[in-house]
Amino acid sequence: MLRRMERSTIHLLHMRGKIQREIARELGRSRATVARALAEPVDQAPPRRRRSKLTDPYREVIAGWVKEGLTAVRMFEWAREDPEQPCAGQRPG
Repeated sequence: MLRRMERSTIHLLHMRGKIQREIARELGRSRATVARALAEPVDQAPPRRRRSKLTDPYREVIAGWVKEGLTAVRMFEWAREDPEQPCAGQRPG
């Protein structure tokens, strides 16, 4: 994954007349990476990754518990007692 600064460096070197092979060698990247960077806009933000969380299976249930005003300790206890998807997370501190 290229950072904006590295992508702009690739574009700058290319504008100065360097070929992709030279840019790749100078920056320690593959020619394919340089070609991809040149095809992308300089200011393109990297894609955000969506990581799953231990609480994802409980999202709707937790929202209901929050509306009811349950404490975090009680929510954790109920999540651990769920026979279908017991939560193995840590106790809130």
